[in-house]
Amino acid sequence: MSGKTSLCLNLAGMATPVGNLTPAGETCCPSYLCIQVNNRELHVWDTPRASSSDIQGPHWVASDILKEADVVLVCHDAQPGSNPMNYVRSCGPHRCIIVLTRKHAERDISFYLEYLQTEAYTGQLVPIVHANTQTLSIIRTIHKKLANRPQEDLQPYDVIEI
Repeated sequence: MSGKTSLCLNLAGMATPVGNLTPAGETCCPSYLCIQVNNRELHVWDTPRASSSDIQGPHWVASDILKEADVVLVCHDAQPGSNPMNYVRSCGPHRCIIVLTRKHAERDISFYLEYLQTEAYTGQLVPIVHANTQTLSIIRTIHKKLANRPQEDLQPYDVIEI
């Protein structure tokens, strides 16, 4: 379990239930919660677990949401073999925020060389924040990523967690 549902609830200011949030302990389908940031509506999408190759194909259940998303929260729980940079490359670093969803994830430096190389290509580092202690920082970082976006027809912005 990567902590995406708990993060979604925290961002919406809702209490996180103790124990598994679903009977299987996994999110089965995409759903979203609405939050307001500076009088702007955000839809924070919670999605089922997916590999970086899944999100590139049209058959992942949330692929259409991902294509339209303004910000992508790349949730990293430091599972063996996981690499958030695979998702960042697939989604584009300009719209990604890496969110560490487990305490021990802050000690995972296995992806840092690739992370630092991203700056050479884009001129900036992808923000990294900790889900359990930096919820306000996550919201601030989302707001910064959206600051230069035009406010088209007052449509809500989409923030997706993968």
